[in-house]
Amino acid sequence: VCVRARRRTPLNSRYLQENVICGILFSELTAMFILRAVLFVALLLVFGETFLAWFLVLRITYIINDYIFFHLVHYRAGEFGTFKILLPTWLQYLLIVIYGVDVVYATMHHDMHHHNVRIAAKYLPRIAAEQGRKSVIEHKKAGRT
Repeated sequence: VCVRARRRTPLNSRYLQENVICGILFSELTAMFILRAVLFVALLLVFGETFLAWFLVLRITYIINDYIFFHLVHYRAGEFGTFKILLPTWLQYLLIVIYGVDVVYATMHHDMHHHNVRIAAKYLPRIAAEQGRKSVIEHKKAGRT
């Protein structure tokens, strides 16, 4: 049986008193880490290389998605903002098959998405065309803000 200290100091707060068990800090984060580690090892033992290949493809996909979202649509030419992404038509259709219309259009027309948050992503290309709206970078290149 572990004994908890009763003196209250900054290092012996109520949170620590309630979440330190036998000298180990247990929190929701710790619990989720342990759960995911156990599941990962179990799936790796049961499915072996198949699971490992799936997991690696999943991680690579997340890396690409994070790069696109956090860099391409929010940071360009040394400035932060919201920008549209111009893609060839064939690539648009391929990405729609993989990710779906909402994800692709909301990413491609991210500047419009931020100005029209209540409009479904599938309508953003039409609205952008109707408004003749240019991305923030195109406005800056033209000398407008």
